[in-house]
Amino acid sequence: MTFWINGTYREKADNVIALADRGFALGDGLFETLLVREGEPVFLSEHLSRLHASARIMEVPVRYDETAIHKAIRKLAGVGDGDMAARITLSRGVGPRGILPPKSGDAQPVMTIALSPAPPVRRTSISCIHSSIRRNEGSPAARMKTLSYIDNILARQEAEQTGAGEAIMLNNQGLVTCTSVGNIFIVAGDNQLLTPNTDCGVLPGIVRRKIIDLARADGVEVEAGYVQDSDYQDRPIFITNSLMGISPAHILGEEPSGKVAMITRLKSLYAAAVAADLKQRKVG
Repeated sequence: MTFWINGTYREKADNVIALADRGFALGDGLFETLLVREGEPVFLSEHLSRLHASARIMEVPVRYDETAIHKAIRKLAGVGDGDMAARITLSRGVGPRGILPPKSGDAQPVMTIALSPAPPVRRTSISCIHSSIRRNEGSPAARMKTLSYIDNILARQEAEQTGAGEAIMLNNQGLVTCTSVGNIFIVAGDNQLLTPNTDCGVLPGIVRRKIIDLARADGVEVEAGYVQDSDYQDRPIFITNSLMGISPAHILGEEPSGKVAMITRLKSLYAAAVAADLKQRKVG
């Protein structure tokens, strides 16, 4: 598999990452996962904006601009006509033993880009459990996509062990935050959406932001608030992320809601937004 690392293309991953690389050894790094359709990355600018914001907090330099990353993804995608998943990984790079990182001016960060086939579009509602793994709303990592994803992994394993497809994670106050791989929305009324606020320990998802903006522009009242698990009792819920887009969901053991009119409408609006982004990127 061809991949990109610090500006060069490689065919094999042998001897690419050093044992002392802090991303490998300590999870000291960031990543973004985005959809590639028709050879073009969807919402690349937004993904890179989030990556840069997190990198500034961590004091990790990002040495490749959007033009270089866009070019790399295009080349890796080639002429394939199926949807792909692009993974952009940024590690702080090799550092001395211990937790304290090298000063930002001395850091030698490593950025990689690799593509793989995107998962098939899900046609049915995702069954969810409430995970026993809690998100720490006071941690900066709760709002960044760091390479240390162990809480999400454990939550997803817990879901699989119970026969569910996804895990809804609460924070230390018992408030709903997000799922192991996405954000969550509740259809709170005929023209109302509710989603957890980012200060609850929620990852500020790219699709989450798009759905909020699209819904409000369509006249839907959207509240980013403090969500209890009782708030979606007998109400439709859906999950969003960059690969699945929008997927209806339900609590394991309960029947999926048949009230999907708003979800169907939002899917249509989101598909149009994706198409518009691709069109603009191709022209550019």
